[in-house]
Amino acid sequence: MMNPNYLDHLKEGHRILRTYSKMFICQPYKKMEGKIDKFKSEIEELGFSVDHKTSSQKFVYFDCTKN
Repeated sequence: MMNPNYLDHLKEGHRILRTYSKMFICQPYKKMEGKIDKFKSEIEELGFSVDHKTSSQKFVYFDCTKN
């Protein structure tokens, strides 16, 4: 998701995945700092549910399911 058009990539993921398919996202923590809740909301608006979110010092991980 390093691309500024990350929403286009998420939309494409939603288009090609079957219902109840899993999508895993790993983002650098520094890029997501202060934007994690916004990013999670954007994922959910596109038709995914965020099942689990984990963060470490270097990365933020999202475990999502297509609705």
